[in-house]
Amino acid sequence: MKRFVGTPPTAAAFLAALLLAAGAGCAGNSDAAFATASPADAAAPAPAETLHAGRMADLAPDGPFPRFSPGTLAASGYPDHLHAFFWPGWTPETGDDGVARGPGALCRHRALVEDPGLEKGEGRLAWRSLVLEYNPGFEPCDVAGILELVDWGRERVRRLLDLEAAGPLTLVNADDLDDYALRTGFGNWRTFRLDGDRAVLEPVPILTGRTLVAHAAVDLAAEWTLRANGGDRLPPWLLHGLAAYVADMGPHYLNYMNYLISNGQGPALTPAEVDALLTSPPHADPEQDRWLYRRARYCSFLMVWHLVEEGGGLARARTLLHAVAAGADPDAACREVYGLNLSELAARLDPMAVAAPVPPGTSYPNPSHPPR
Repeated sequence: MKRFVGTPPTAAAFLAALLLAAGAGCAGNSDAAFATASPADAAAPAPAETLHAGRMADLAPDGPFPRFSPGTLAASGYPDHLHAFFWPGWTPETGDDGVARGPGALCRHRALVEDPGLEKGEGRLAWRSLVLEYNPGFEPCDVAGILELVDWGRERVRRLLDLEAAGPLTLVNADDLDDYALRTGFGNWRTFRLDGDRAVLEPVPILTGRTLVAHAAVDLAAEWTLRANGGDRLPPWLLHGLAAYVADMGPHYLNYMNYLISNGQGPALTPAEVDALLTSPPHADPEQDRWLYRRARYCSFLMVWHLVEEGGGLARARTLLHAVAAGADPDAACREVYGLNLSELAARLDPMAVAAPVPPGTSYPNPSHPPR
């Protein structure tokens, strides 16, 4: 694929090229493989009101997509809906099934609620097909928030991707960062290590202090659910990108990339580099690993952003995921849905060739702060 030495093309220009490449060749779909926006609009976004990340349109199973104009993204950055429980007035969310989910569903006023489905033991809580293991030196509600958030995240994943994992999933709260590194071999820029149905997480109080606890919980819930439904047969950029996209990681990744840019480094990687980094052991140099891993996750997020926002929405992505979960060959399923095999699709979404919808280098308000 042609490399761009200067400014990458706009997303709209990229999509126009993809439409020409895939178009009606999408077997089983008479509509175009991707919808496109006006190149003129993408090249010169109209001024837009700056929105708080938590007040931007959230993901919905059937869209509409794309959710934002180029002007809105330029003015506001990426959406982030995973901080509202820090704000005054938060109450647990109740779904169509009448079940309360999210912070406050299990712990209120720092005490466990009476719940017949809750099993309590020394250093162990079991609730809703989730098991939490922790040092009994912690008070239960110091760490039980991760149960609330992973349960909330599972429901978000089920609603958006129409996939579930049977469980139970065991969550292990590390005592401190040294204990986390000893158990996982990871630095704290990798917020959990998932092995099958068991995940070791950074200490929940530290994740909470970093305002990353909900992102880590939803990210974990998404990766676990995807892997339980054939996700290991997907390329790493797609598996990790979907998890990061559903977990609204955009604003945090943008902050990390801004740091790189301020130090004279570019954030973009090729799809092959992304896949290699997301499947390799951590780099021996912790600082190298920190930034290589964050770049790889950011690029996987960008690839899925373009795929979903401008490539047919979540409905089309669900069709691919359901086919893979049912045992279909991933390449054949991808060609059926997108008119390209997975390698060809990755090449069309290459972060080295396609401009980011929110260019790094711009700062936006902290999404964890309540809207004014």
